[in-house]
Amino acid sequence: MIEITKKISKNILPESGLIFIRYLFSYVAYLKYGPLLQENKYYKGAYFGKTAFLLGSGPSIKNQNLQLLRDQNIISLNNAFVFDGYEEFVTGEGGKFHLIAPIHPPISEIDWVSWLSEMEKKIPENVILVFGLNFNKVNVHYLVSKYKLFKKHKIIWYLATRPFFKKKLDQKISDINKPIFAAEAASIYGIMVADFLGFDSLYLLGMDHDYFLHSHSSEMRAYKEAEHQKHEQNQDLDDDFYIQELFSLYKISIKYKFLKESLRINVLNASAGGVLKIFERCSYEKLFK
Repeated sequence: MIEITKKISKNILPESGLIFIRYLFSYVAYLKYGPLLQENKYYKGAYFGKTAFLLGSGPSIKNQNLQLLRDQNIISLNNAFVFDGYEEFVTGEGGKFHLIAPIHPPISEIDWVSWLSEMEKKIPENVILVFGLNFNKVNVHYLVSKYKLFKKHKIIWYLATRPFFKKKLDQKISDINKPIFAAEAASIYGIMVADFLGFDSLYLLGMDHDYFLHSHSSEMRAYKEAEHQKHEQNQDLDDDFYIQELFSLYKISIKYKFLKESLRINVLNASAGGVLKIFERCSYEKLFK
C-alpha cells in the first residue's frame, strides 16, 4: 500500500509535498520500530576515541591481508562474511560488527531467508549484527521474527526512511535511535553507525565503487557468488547497466561528501584500488608498521 501511495504521490505532488509524504511515512515507521531503536542508546559513544575499519566487497580487498585486523575494531558489510579467513579475523580483540543495508525487491523472500541463514551459520556469535529497516513489510525484522533467525546474536536495528537533504538540518544525522536518511550503499550506513558508536577514525577497505569499469558481473566483487545476488551473476554488462551505475555513483558520492563535511568522524580510504576520491587516501599496510 505504501509503495502504491508513493508512486501516485510522485506523479501529482510537487517536491515539497513528496518530502512531507516521505517524512509522514518515516514517522509511521518509527511508531512501529521505535522501541527497537531505543535499545541503541546503550551503544552510543561506546567506542569514543577509537579507530575502526569498514570492510566492503570491492575486488581490491583481495590484495590486502585482512588477518592484520584480528585485534582491530571492524564493521563488515553485506556479504563480507564469505571472505576467506573471516571467522579468524572477527574473533580477536576489539569490537566486531556486521552491517547489512535494508533488504528490498526484486529478490524474493525465500532468497533473502537463504542468505540470512547462511549468514547466521558463518558469522561468529561475538559479532554484533547491525540490520537496516525500511518501509517494506517484508524487511529483515519480519524475516528474522518469522523464521526465528539469529537467536544467539545481538542485533542493533536502524531505520533508514528519512529523505536526504544536502544541507545539514540538525546535529542528529547519525543518531540511529531515530530514523536516518535512506541511502544507495551499505557503506553510507556504515559510516553513520561508526560515528554513532563514537569512533574517531574510520578506514575504508574494499570501497572500490568501480562496477562500471568491468565487463562481466563476476569481476565486480571480491567474491564470485552471493546467495542474495543470484539475479546478477554470470551477466555481461551492457550500456544500461553502466548508465545506471554511474548515476548511482553520483548519488552515493553526494552523500559521502555530505557525511565528510557534517560528521565528527574522520574517514580515510585505505582501499587498494577503486575510483573513490571523496575521502583522503592512505596506505593500509603502513597503518600496522
